[in-house]
Amino acid sequence: MNLIRCYLRKKQVIVPTIAKADAGFYLDGEPVHVFDLADTAAIKKELIAQMKTEEHEIPTPAVSKAPGSVILEKLHLTNWQNFEKETVMYTLHTGHDGSALYVTGRAANGLWSHNKDFEHKFPKTATPDEIATAIVERLGWQSQTEWPEKPAVMLAPPSNN
Repeated sequence: MNLIRCYLRKKQVIVPTIAKADAGFYLDGEPVHVFDLADTAAIKKELIAQMKTEEHEIPTPAVSKAPGSVILEKLHLTNWQNFEKETVMYTLHTGHDGSALYVTGRAANGLWSHNKDFEHKFPKTATPDEIATAIVERLGWQSQTEWPEKPAVMLAPPSNN
């Protein structure tokens, strides 16, 4: 089993290193890589590298350690809720039966929900390059739906002169 997470925040893609705590849950860890969304080659390279890396286990951190703090530190942010409201989380699970990509949905308060906005199952035969390509394509599509490059043009109503 392997788990990879990446986050789309505006026009940035954040890819932390994931570790499994000996208590069984996964944590974002260092190094945390931050890419411009337009640098698709670098994003793909990092995703492929992480898919090829064996899962490693770490001691379960103390309860006082705030979740996601390595990401907030890297981005110079102080509030996880604000980060969530500006971000979409992508999670890739890889196991014996293939890989599955999940994209977070949103609750009414703008925070992530347990409902998946998007789910895609890859066949067991899918290569890391094929999976990374699909993720990068989805990131590009998602960025256009969440944060368009230019605001929509507003047309003035016809004048009655």
